[in-house]
Amino acid sequence: MHARLGAPDACAFVGHEVHLGYRDGDDVVQPRAVVLVDGIVVRSVPQLQRNAASPCIGQLIARVLPQFGALLGLLSRAAGLELVFASCRVFVHEDRVVHIAPVATPLGLYVLPGELPPFTAAG
Repeated sequence: MHARLGAPDACAFVGHEVHLGYRDGDDVVQPRAVVLVDGIVVRSVPQLQRNAASPCIGQLIARVLPQFGALLGLLSRAAGLELVFASCRVFVHEDRVVHIAPVATPLGLYVLPGELPPFTAAG
């Protein structure tokens, strides 16, 4: 997909699916423009705008990981990993980078959304 459409505008892990967002003909980001499952495109919307390519997208995370600096956080989902660095969030599916999202504000303590175990007074 990256070779045909370039870097996605958005990415989300939903269950075992990766939803990649691309802009349509009206310049509106379609959050489910491309859907991946196990590294295979299972859904694609026609008439998407092409974005610039990214040298890291499609690469094995192990090859490009040092380029991002110190790892600040990690969120594991069924469809992949979200790695948090000082300057960006990197989405990884099937050991490959599928999206890089810039971090808009400087990070202090960064808490990733997810399910926490129930907290009780007993600890």
